[in-house]
Amino acid sequence: ESSTCGTAPAGAVANVSVESLTKEQTDNAATIIQVANSHPGIPAELKDKAAAVAIATAMVESTLHNLDHGDRDSLGLFQQRTSQGWGTPADEKDPPKAAKMFYDHLVKVAGWDKMALTDAAQAVQRSAFPDRYAKWESLATSTVAKLKGNIAPSGQGAGGGISAVTMTAGVPGAIPPVAPDLKAAGAPGAVAPVASVAGGCSGGNAPDGTLTDKGDAVATGCTIPECQGLVARSLQGMTVAYQKWGCQNAATGGTRPGPPCVSIIGGVGSRPGDHPSGHAIDVMVTGQPNALGDEIAAFYQMNATNMGVKYVIWRQRIWFPGNDPSAWKAMPDRGSPTDNHMDHVHVSFITGAAATPAPAASPAQSATAAKA
Repeated sequence: ESSTCGTAPAGAVANVSVESLTKEQTDNAATIIQVANSHPGIPAELKDKAAAVAIATAMVESTLHNLDHGDRDSLGLFQQRTSQGWGTPADEKDPPKAAKMFYDHLVKVAGWDKMALTDAAQAVQRSAFPDRYAKWESLATSTVAKLKGNIAPSGQGAGGGISAVTMTAGVPGAIPPVAPDLKAAGAPGAVAPVASVAGGCSGGNAPDGTLTDKGDAVATGCTIPECQGLVARSLQGMTVAYQKWGCQNAATGGTRPGPPCVSIIGGVGSRPGDHPSGHAIDVMVTGQPNALGDEIAAFYQMNATNMGVKYVIWRQRIWFPGNDPSAWKAMPDRGSPTDNHMDHVHVSFITGAAATPAPAASPAQSATAAKA
């Protein structure tokens, strides 16, 4: 069980709003939402509720601060305890891992999706103060709505219209010119086809631990979270993303000291499309500037041939190799920001033994991709 250590304020909740949260609290809340969005055990229609349960819990346990102390061995956002089987102290102090552990327990609670928020939180935490979660429900729910709302694409108003966004370098409002490490496929310095994936990934399909197998060879022995079961191409895509945009984290190889950065990349899961087979990744950018997602999407476009990219989805638009980099096609409105790919860049990878240039998408390909 975790422990309520008394750090949460006893009253005056009415004076606490999303706008009054500090940057640290907001960043931690955004991480909690990111992890909910990428957790394979949480259905799409329940991700907002799960995130609200977790945020309310963290408000009680730590006031959304990543504490390095607590009652007995309690640590982190959720005051999880190693002695009670939660995880290692390092994991409990790592917000993405702590949130994932919370959700891992939540989804095992029978009927949690039909419970009141406070009951679901208590079922996970088993706190000595089970009624304290309820008073944070309003703040938690509005925090989820606010942070998800902040990731709407620039130029898109409440009416839900699709703004014209170009991804072509040099056009006003577009991403900056291509940096030396973002070169088009075939150019010197471009990302090579799958041959060896290092930097946080151990194991693979070769005796020396490198991924020399191509195409659909499934990676094993991965140390990066969420990478188990990905095919080699997807693993390469995940590894490169963590190396380039990952928040500082030894496990993932991320080196960025702070935002904007990526802390979660979803891999194999029950989500539609190419995820179940390990042929897709979701680079989560919840709460980050849209420019970060633009840069990530452009990178996979420019390295599509060598990396074996099948298609990219970002901000309710889809792009297929063989088309101009600015030729994004609008997708139907699916309702939530996550379903519309407003909070993550989805990248699917081709099957087969070789990464070859792909022709422009046919209507059938577009229809298949629309399920991702």
